[in-house]
Amino acid sequence: MEQSVGKNKPLDELSDYRYEVARQDGMTTIDERCACQQPQCAFGTLGVRCTLCTDGPCQITRKADRGVCGASADLIAARNPLFECAQGTVANCYRARNVARTLKAAGEGQADYTIKEPEKSRAGEPLRHRWRSHHRQGGALFFVLFPPAPR
Repeated sequence: MEQSVGKNKPLDELSDYRYEVARQDGMTTIDERCACQQPQCAFGTLGVRCTLCTDGPCQITRKADRGVCGASADLIAARNPLFECAQGTVANCYRARNVARTLKAAGEGQADYTIKEPEKSRAGEPLRHRWRSHHRQGGALFFVLFPPAPR
């Protein structure tokens, strides 16, 4: 299915920049990918569909008020968001690790980046940054944060 520009296009300057870079690189947005998935399963939308084991997927209905494992609709609806949150955290933790490694390397002078005005970070003052560049690494698109140019 062809994907088109979503109606929820970002409005702020930073998001606009990232959106345009993604479009130029042929990437799609979450809104565009979600539109291609419609209509979605009503059981999944209601939170009463379980896919945790190989005996399922189980869908809770009037006829089947429990899953194969015995889980009720309440249990399935309660644990699904917890599992999804945990899966999302695990799937994205490598980004936090990469940021931490980059900051550590910059602090040790072993990166292509430098920490500008480190006294401000020690004083607890906010640094005002802007997105200035982007690059690809291992198939992923990264936006690089640089301090604004001196005036």
